[in-house]
Amino acid sequence: MPITFIKTSLLCLLLTLCLQPATAQLERMRAGHWYFGDGYGFDFTSGKIQKEEGAAIQTIESCCAMSDKNGQLLFYTNGGGRSDGSGDGQVWNANHEVMEGGDFGGLIGGGKSAWQGCLIVPNPVDENIYYLFTIDELETYLIEDPNFPIGKGFSAFEINISANNGKGKVTIIGQNITTPSFEYLTGTQHANCTDYWVIIQTGHHFIETNADALDSFYVFKVDETGLNTPVISPIFKGFEELRDEYGAMKMTTDGEQLIAGTFIYDFNKETGQLTNPVDLKPAIRTSRDPVAISPDNQFLYNFKVESSGDTAFVFASYQYELGVSNIMETEVKIAEVILEGIFVIGTPQLAPDGKIYIPSWADDPLDKEIISVIHTPNEKGTAAKFELDLLAVSEDFSFRFLRFGNFMDHIFQKKPISEHQENSQLVSVQCEAQEEVILMVPSDKTSYAWSTNTDTDSIAVYRSGTYWIDYATGCDSGTDTFVVDIINDQFQVALPRAKFLLCEGQEMTLTPQPIKDLIFEWQDGTTAASYLIKQPGTYSATAQEGLCIDTDSLRIIEIAPPSIDLGTDTLLCDDPFLYLQAPYSPYYEYEWSNGATTTDFWVFEEGIYSLRISNYCGTTEDAIQIDICPSCEIYVPNAFSPNGDGINDVLQAFKESDCTPINFQFSIFNRWGSQVYNSVHIDNSWNGQSDNNQFIEGVYLYQIQYELLWPDGSLRKEVQTGDVTLFR
Repeated sequence: MPITFIKTSLLCLLLTLCLQPATAQLERMRAGHWYFGDGYGFDFTSGKIQKEEGAAIQTIESCCAMSDKNGQLLFYTNGGGRSDGSGDGQVWNANHEVMEGGDFGGLIGGGKSAWQGCLIVPNPVDENIYYLFTIDELETYLIEDPNFPIGKGFSAFEINISANNGKGKVTIIGQNITTPSFEYLTGTQHANCTDYWVIIQTGHHFIETNADALDSFYVFKVDETGLNTPVISPIFKGFEELRDEYGAMKMTTDGEQLIAGTFIYDFNKETGQLTNPVDLKPAIRTSRDPVAISPDNQFLYNFKVESSGDTAFVFASYQYELGVSNIMETEVKIAEVILEGIFVIGTPQLAPDGKIYIPSWADDPLDKEIISVIHTPNEKGTAAKFELDLLAVSEDFSFRFLRFGNFMDHIFQKKPISEHQENSQLVSVQCEAQEEVILMVPSDKTSYAWSTNTDTDSIAVYRSGTYWIDYATGCDSGTDTFVVDIINDQFQVALPRAKFLLCEGQEMTLTPQPIKDLIFEWQDGTTAASYLIKQPGTYSATAQEGLCIDTDSLRIIEIAPPSIDLGTDTLLCDDPFLYLQAPYSPYYEYEWSNGATTTDFWVFEEGIYSLRISNYCGTTEDAIQIDICPSCEIYVPNAFSPNGDGINDVLQAFKESDCTPINFQFSIFNRWGSQVYNSVHIDNSWNGQSDNNQFIEGVYLYQIQYELLWPDGSLRKEVQTGDVTLFR
């Protein structure tokens, strides 16, 4: 019998508690597929980014794609073409075929070089109907096309994905609905969590010679009937000729603020009004800066190329805190990279995995279109983890692109993990009594989103783990988390712990402890009673019978035979000791010539010292000879009195150690440097006279020269000097 676990949650009872639309939690997989550039694509349906082949699209900028709530591709488009014939606009279905009515050519829709050239919005009540909105590229106006003297403006289309046996059909709702309008188009969800808002900007300042020409935001409500009459809000006048207020538009994921150009506005999701403009310069330098907002709406990101000399450039990533009085005080440079040559940054885009991806053109030294990423954009400072050149969609630098697509970013809003943890419930079952575990929530909701990407009110699970669900009806929402513990007391998988070291070039076989007649599944999905290992890594074996499951893993470490070099034979001269140290490994066994088993050894006297090291893969040995430097200090008294009294009548040199000086020579000099005595034997002495002539009292200098025989067979010359006083 399967077990059914039912958990209900209280829904939001007050509108003020429901302003964060739960449906955003349920729609992020609508961005499960991205198509862009020269037939490139990304697939996020597995929970991580993967390259996807086979797209028919070709565009440098404008692109949009739509998937259902489970991440299944529905259709995609480049939004429109160029009227001079240099490129066509098209809509492709999930089979990468042009839909009926989806061949726009260059005269229908927007422009494929528009920054945000298209936007797709679902019909709130009919899952087969979608609305495609397009905006023209500025180039249409610049080429002075007589068919479009002020551009193609803003247009709308209906797409029925069920038409033509599922191949889809495109129908024109309206062309040139608002002109002049160029480049920028965005949207978000209505406060009722059912309808949507689509936002464009007029572009009169491009057309009219008057530099003070005023423009407005046109905010269209989209409901089950389609496009409604727009709400018009004036665009705040910028302070510079480049029109800071007219630029790329980004909504926060909660839909409460809009960044347009260098300004941020408050957005009323109930009325569609834009108010309270605040200039974000210099955090956003120009209206075309590549910016992104974190999923939790706490941080603004900007990506800049800054000069670093004549040929070098710095690709810098900055983070700012939104909602503060002085945004520049919060500036943090989270990464920078020195590059040579051309580097152009495209539009950053939030993804279903919660990361921000950034396309860039880069030649020397990368020479390709690169994809960079902010891994954890909700984290402050460098904890956001910027990574340059995560992957390349193509090594071919001939076709470049700047955009990944244009999505309503409210779909990327996610509940904090803490919310799921607070509502968690433990489900414990004995594995042998169950075939499956059913997790169920209230069945009267319109939207469900499990952590398994399932959109039903219940799921069957077969393994222990944590499973959560968001569900909603309009703005009323709930969340549940199930911590499933399937208890297995029937068997245990055990890999042999004795086998975890692998010698270079060798192989080993892992065989788990036998368990009934169960088949083992290894980490790579293969099934066999044993597994042949040829390289280091982590290996695991899993056995399952019904819901009873157990896994054991083992990390295999590759080691080489030990090696050691104690160094060359050494003389102890100036230092009284020598420190010998062997390389350390937890898998080594050590044995010195005196029986010590440590990795280090202190030498205080001469001799031959050897070390043997053994490990699982072999044994090696090395030895070193230590000799003590020879010493032969010569002593000479500092005075003598050759007066015949039998006390200190002669001057003689004496050895203070047992040594044999070779080529000995003892010389004495008077104060003028004349030699008065010389001997070649240490046993000879001087009586203070020469040729029976006595020398006067005074101080005399001496020099002793000799050689010593060293252990290596060489002769080393020694010189000793001093003075002696002669008394009478």
